[in-house]
Amino acid sequence: MASTDYLKVFLQIRRNEMRQMETGGRKAQSTGHGIMDVTISSCTPCPYCRTMIYDEEIMSGWKVVITVDDQSLITNCPHCYVPDEETNLGAERKGVFAPRLTVHMEWKEKPVMSWYRPNIFDVDPEISSDVPTEATQDLCLSFVSPLVLRREVETLLAADMYALKFTSSEKVSRYLPVWRAVTQSVQENKLFTAIQALINDSRRVTDSGQITLGQHFPVFRDIQFASLDAFGRSLLRDNLDKQYIEEYSRLPPRIMCILPRQDKPPNAVQRACRKVFLPLDLF
Repeated sequence: MASTDYLKVFLQIRRNEMRQMETGGRKAQSTGHGIMDVTISSCTPCPYCRTMIYDEEIMSGWKVVITVDDQSLITNCPHCYVPDEETNLGAERKGVFAPRLTVHMEWKEKPVMSWYRPNIFDVDPEISSDVPTEATQDLCLSFVSPLVLRREVETLLAADMYALKFTSSEKVSRYLPVWRAVTQSVQENKLFTAIQALINDSRRVTDSGQITLGQHFPVFRDIQFASLDAFGRSLLRDNLDKQYIEEYSRLPPRIMCILPRQDKPPNAVQRACRKVFLPLDLF
């Protein structure tokens, strides 16, 4: 089944649920959990370095591979890809993979309205130990490209706006001290302070006195989200990119050298690819 067929099924389930709520016929689902929450992500983890690859990064590394039986679209990981001329003959090529669409389904007693849950696809036994195994499902399937997927989603939503009639636009953010500091700094146009807050939150000092960074969400993505949350449509993304590049270059060399590649500013090709994706307003 194609990815768009899965999306049609999910939207049909959502529409039926909303119609039952509107007519007052709130019948318990067969699973006993009530409402199905569906999260769709086109971010694809690189199978080699396990870094999340986003739409514009997938697009910037596109390669069409035509075989006798089929035509597939693969991409190069911007973090660990090794060009052909640098690969030994017969060695496995790293950083080349096919992007995949991940759909997370979970039965819940009531809707949880959130537009920013970067860890929704993380598997954490301690957190999910109290959730029955039949209550959650993850589907992973290859898709042609982020651009084609985006157009299909827009078409489906335009034809089925009833499914979104009762969806709240209330935002759920990360109410943590560091996140409050980041959002406040972004609102006050103090981007360097926001970058420092995110880095300091994940910075660790080893027993030998070396500075390292723990696992963290990409700094640029957090800055981008905080800016979109604060300014909405009025945000000038090109200006944000330029300002992030300038503020990133101000970091001390001892800090800059330990930052992973995903924290670095996006390159020109990735920025150009991102312009293809205009804001998708659902509410």
